[in-house]
Amino acid sequence: MDQSDYQNSVDRFSQALTREHTDVCFFIYGSFERGKLRTGFNKYHPRKNSDVDGGIILDVDVITPKEKIREISQLFSRYWNHRISAQINLLDTRTGEDGRFLSYTIDYTDYLIEKAKVLSGPNHLPKLNGFGKKEGNLYASAYNLRKRRNNLVLAATDIKRMSPEDFVERTQEAIDGAVKLPKKLIFLRNPSELIVEEQEARTELGKILPACDFSTLDMLISLRNLSETESPLRNLEYCWSLQEVAVDAMEQMIKSYINTFPEHTERELIN
Repeated sequence: MDQSDYQNSVDRFSQALTREHTDVCFFIYGSFERGKLRTGFNKYHPRKNSDVDGGIILDVDVITPKEKIREISQLFSRYWNHRISAQINLLDTRTGEDGRFLSYTIDYTDYLIEKAKVLSGPNHLPKLNGFGKKEGNLYASAYNLRKRRNNLVLAATDIKRMSPEDFVERTQEAIDGAVKLPKKLIFLRNPSELIVEEQEARTELGKILPACDFSTLDMLISLRNLSETESPLRNLEYCWSLQEVAVDAMEQMIKSYINTFPEHTERELIN
């Protein structure tokens, strides 16, 4: 592969987004965007299988539209050259503005706002509000949200190229991440409240976030109690939908948390 392969892949995907989803912000950054072709540490070089760093920002209130993400995932599968590795982060403007559940630090968001290049849609980069150090549970929650969302962008590709076992494992990890999130959110508000059992954590979080819709989380908790022979995870298309449900459950809790506690606390953000 050479530079033209990289450029064609980026162009094809960004043009498809422009045609199909004019409201989606797609940006790239890093060595490829700067066009650095020299060899060496941290330099973009097509012959050394460098990856392309980028992101997608949806202008929504935390809850991302899963049908739209599925369509974006299918566009990525169709137009991206998958011999070229890509790190595409999926973000929303509300989480970005609040900053607590955004995995980027302040130096990173400053860098993106100044250096990243928007290739499709409106420029939502100035809405990203990074912070410095975060409490461990908050950092883990932000990273987990980022990872599970990013996997949805790759799902149309990965369901075909990953082994069934690995795709099922990814789905189980997404479910686990959603089911374990209540304990982390409870700890952020009350560090003395140490809860181990997942159903108890869900009940206690319901008291803290009474307006939250826990229906998707309840479904995921019940799914974890199925035996191996009963598990629907053997159906890969259903696994994909379960990953969407897991992300939706996380987003429901995070949105409710942000609405209920709009002010950042010293506990959440470490100076």
